[in-house]
Amino acid sequence: MLGTVSLSHEGEADWEIMAIDVKDPLVEKLNDIEDVDAFFPGLLQATISDGKLQNQCAFNGDAKNAAFTTDVVPEVHKVWQGLVTNKIEGSLLFDV
Repeated sequence: MLGTVSLSHEGEADWEIMAIDVKDPLVEKLNDIEDVDAFFPGLLQATISDGKLQNQCAFNGDAKNAAFTTDVVPEVHKVWQGLVTNKIEGSLLFDV
């Protein structure tokens, strides 16, 4: 995992996890989210598509690095499990 971007679109939260295939020729050069912007400028920007409103980003629109992503994935997964099994009261729709 290289990092993550947390988006909110029409009330739905979405964690976009950035990763690279170990067989990709750039695997030795892309080690963290900062490297992605260096090799692919603008890729991490939220876009407007299909006539929908632009995504809103958490963390002031900043992508979070690999260390943050490694910590947050298990936590977000626990929340998701709780929601889909009704062990946590709430909805999968929330503001970021």
